[in-house]
Parts: sequence; C-alpha cells; structure tokens
Amino acid sequence: MKQKTVFCSAREAVSLISDDCTLSSLGFRYAGTPEELLAALGQRYREEGKPTGLTLVFSSSQGNNDSKGLDHLSEGSLLHRVVGGFYGVTPKLVSRITKNELIAYNWPQGVIGRLFHAIAGICAEAWEWQHAHY
Repeated sequence: MKQKTVFCSAREAVSLISDDCTLSSLGFRYAGTPEELLAALGQRYREEGKPTGLTLVFSSSQGNNDSKGLDHLSEGSLLHRVVGGFYGVTPKLVSRITKNELIAYNWPQGVIGRLFHAIAGICAEAWEWQHAHY
C-alpha cells in the first residue's frame, strides 16, 4: 500500500506540538538546522503562549550567535529541559541555563548521535512491522 505524501507549512507543523512533549532538532550550526521550524515554534509561543514545558534533545548547537537556531526556543516557559551535546552558538539558551531557569544536561555529542541512531532503528523496525501486518 502506497502512502500519500502530505506537506504542510512550518506554522501548521508546529501547531501539532502540545505541552510537555519531547522534541529533537538535528543540525550542526546551520548545516541541516530546521531554521524555519524553530522560528515558527518560537513565534507560536510568543503569539499564543503555547506550547510549554518542552524537552529539547540535540547533539550540536544550532544557530549563529545572534538569535537564530535554538535561540528561537529560549523564551519563557516554552522549554523546561534541554539535553545537548554542544551549546556554543546559542547565547540566549546558555544564558537561561546559567541562570538556572532550565534543567540542562550536557551529554557527549557521540552519545546523543548513538541515541538518535538507536531511535531511528526502532522506528524503522516498527514501520516495517506495521507494513508487513496491515
């Protein structure tokens, strides 16, 4: 059975994120960074005050030292917890962490990379099982 491909705007995509979810963002500085999605999520929070209490997991800092990338998510109660491998180009996020406004963990980038690899394998196995049985 062929699945229908569905496209949506960044704004529509981030409208699906509810309070207390765990998100992952991949990229290295700007390479592969979902800038449009991160900006849309920050904008949604500024406009609606939602979502709140998110956990963010990332392997490498995404941004430009000037309000791009993960710094879009550094406002108010949007984030509750962050697990990252390198925070170097996200000054607003780092500021919130050093003020103890967020729960933050700094794991080695390789460990987080292996975590993503394991999750992808689990998702691939689930997808294969689902398509074999339905």
